[in-house]
Amino acid sequence: MQLFSRSRQPGTGTLLLFSASLFGACLLGIFSRPDNLLAVIWPANALLLGWLLRQRRLAGVLGWSCAALAYLAADLVTGSSVELTVHMAAANLAGVAVGYTLLRHSPHFNRLLLGPASVLMLLLASLSAAWTSALVAMPATTFLLDASHGQALLYWFSAELVWYMALLPAILLTSSRQSLLPPAAPRFWRWAPLLALAASALLAIRADGAGALAFTLPALLWCALRYRQGLAALCLLITSIGTLYAVAIGLLELGAVDPELGDIVSLRTGVALLAVPVLLVSAMNASRERMLKALHHAAAHDGLTGLLSRAGFFSQLPTLLQDTGHSIGTLMLDIDLFKQINDHHGHAAGDLVLREVAQRLRTSLPDGALLGRLGGEEFAVVLPAADLASSRQVAEQLRQRIDEEPFVLLPGLPPLAVSVSIGVAALGEDDERHVDTALHPADQALQRAKNSGRNRVVVAP
Repeated sequence: MQLFSRSRQPGTGTLLLFSASLFGACLLGIFSRPDNLLAVIWPANALLLGWLLRQRRLAGVLGWSCAALAYLAADLVTGSSVELTVHMAAANLAGVAVGYTLLRHSPHFNRLLLGPASVLMLLLASLSAAWTSALVAMPATTFLLDASHGQALLYWFSAELVWYMALLPAILLTSSRQSLLPPAAPRFWRWAPLLALAASALLAIRADGAGALAFTLPALLWCALRYRQGLAALCLLITSIGTLYAVAIGLLELGAVDPELGDIVSLRTGVALLAVPVLLVSAMNASRERMLKALHHAAAHDGLTGLLSRAGFFSQLPTLLQDTGHSIGTLMLDIDLFKQINDHHGHAAGDLVLREVAQRLRTSLPDGALLGRLGGEEFAVVLPAADLASSRQVAEQLRQRIDEEPFVLLPGLPPLAVSVSIGVAALGEDDERHVDTALHPADQALQRAKNSGRNRVVVAP
């Protein structure tokens, strides 16, 4: 399997931001070291893995080199020895490399964490990356912690795992193209999951005890069900960091007044695993929403041309008819002699003609126009804020667009001349506007166009 990406090299600005963010994350971890031992927090590895998965161009030799330099520079400028710096950097990079390789080449993982398989693959990769890093770092951690090999291994492993499971989903799922605000709803219910999360966190601090670790789980699951994945991941990140911090400063006591190394390992592992059900629910909810959108799109659109179907067209028509402050243009179009195309060239050729006509209509209409295939070779167009004259002009442009260029159906076959007949009408500001009758004048004009010789535009009186 391939570790280095063959994509184009990243831009200078991306490399600088990438290196600076890693350097800053390393410094944050280094400054959390008590008495120059091991860092209490270490977000750098999860951050690096997130960068590599979101920006595949960074996974080349140049990106990995910048990452290594950021790790080395952060340790060296804070006074670490060269031997320890190289050892720790190697351990960190080895873990990230294992995690990246597993996720990059897994057929079950996608960056948007859609479906349970992606979440479970993320957990497997996080476990593998944390374990690899802990194994490589074990000689140094055993000495620094003055602990057994097993204790040192678990201490490093748990620190890595909790950051992978808390920070990595937030990096993968937050996007500048998607709003992180809760979806529209009545004011209280829009913010209710966040309020419940805050209340459960306060209750956990008040109650103390080992069970307090799970107090926030129901509220996190509510966030996963109610909010988009990016916001749910941020809620999980803040809750995880808040829990670790509250225990570290003694605000939240889980049973041990003076926690030992084993207690810290147990806490970190518990916080990391609490993320799994939250991410699973969020992933399944996102998959469900995508499937519902796909079903809605399929129900409202014509499978052959991609235009609105009859049902989809008439479901959107009332919105345009409500604009009583402007006249509305209506067009009915029919492909001339379409039955002869099917009879002489076959139904496959007829399908190609329908697709090409739909494409030419779609690209020739003004913004805001409503276009649909009502059935067979018949199409309808509604033009908002258009009078009869401008509607006729649009119709003539559409007729010319179809007629001016023959249709090339298949390579090697002669081009086919196709034309359309169009009926045009307009609903004035004072005209009655009913969905059932809105297209009737244009439909009557279409019949006159067909009876008058076809390939023409006829305006309703």
